Amino acid sequence: MPSCGRSLTPPLGHNAECPSHPTVGTHPGGVSRLVRISVFSNIPNHYNPHLFSDLRSRGHCVNVIYDHTPQEAGRPWSIEASTWERVIHSPVGQFYAALRADRAGDAVMFSGSYIGWAALARRLGLIGQRDRRFFWGERLSSRKDVALARRLYLRPFGAVLAVGSWAQPGYRAAVAPDVPVHVLPYVTEAPGTSRTMATTPTVGFAGSLIPRKGVQVLLRALASMPASRRPVFEIAGSGSGRLWLEELASGLRVSPIWLGELSPYELAAARRRWWVQAVPSRYDGWGVVVSEALAAGVPVLASTSTGAAIDLVRDNFNGRIVRGDEAWTEAISAYCDADRVVREGANGRITGEEMAAGKAAQWLEELLVESSKQSRSFVAEAWVRVNERRDSW
Repeated sequence: MPSCGRSLTPPLGHNAECPSHPTVGTHPGGVSRLVRISVFSNIPNHYNPHLFSDLRSRGHCVNVIYDHTPQEAGRPWSIEASTWERVIHSPVGQFYAALRADRAGDAVMFSGSYIGWAALARRLGLIGQRDRRFFWGERLSSRKDVALARRLYLRPFGAVLAVGSWAQPGYRAAVAPDVPVHVLPYVTEAPGTSRTMATTPTVGFAGSLIPRKGVQVLLRALASMPASRRPVFEIAGSGSGRLWLEELASGLRVSPIWLGELSPYELAAARRRWWVQAVPSRYDGWGVVVSEALAAGVPVLASTSTGAAIDLVRDNFNGRIVRGDEAWTEAISAYCDADRVVREGANGRITGEEMAAGKAAQWLEELLVESSKQSRSFVAEAWVRVNERRDSW
């Protein structure tokens, strides 16, 4: 995929499409006030453009500013920037100009780069007011992370958006009691295309081929199954661990299909074949492939160390959380049952629809307009809707 770091488009400051002041009145979403929000993120990625685009479609003025650091150039998750996104290379002068140009709006959101963007903005005195300054971050995975967050960058913010329920306790421990810690995970679109399952049981994996993603666990689980009962195993992704994984598969006499690095379109086509998607991560603060699979109507098997699975997967409803490496063999066998796969895939699609970017945009819109001081959870509220749909069957 193309790199984002080619040019600055548009110039620093608000996009010309946005009005000078927030509009008061009723817009199609039913909210009486439109807002201006600037988002600063350190990685151009495909996680959230749908959310920001949906906010703009609801009439709000959203501009996204990325710090495209050299070591991230050319990574497969880089995106083609839209007119309302721009890339800066984070020298202080450009960053200062961008934030000063955008701070006249209603809200500024910082995402990622915990001790980079936010700490710099604090030192420059640009996020001294606690209201209307949001920090959106993944899980703080250790006490050291919580202590650094408390000391270095979270104090100026008026609210935190935690990427998933797993992340909420750490931020709660790092901020003052009167600062709300909301839950807003990364979200995806709910695809409208229908699913065509492979004719034989097929397990899919999508992600980086590094030890932390746990592909080795799947290979060993498959090796413990009789060869005649093994499903097809497709691996989409690339990474430094591929050679090691190929050698491990050969030694275990397991023959996965290596799909390589796929474009989003190619990955979506592959996923439509899969009976189940496996996410055996040793650790994943979120894991957007979980929400992508569910939205596509594919059940998910995921480890207990995957944040998205903790929030989105319910056992025997839309997949299973696999508790321990030794449990993967039985879990994979269970999802070689076509009836189960079809039933739970339909439930997964409902989950994906209620967790989709459009729903999240409406939720975030309410949060921005109402300036709620009570902590809210997009995930918990979405599950209420999922259960209402399930109860109405």
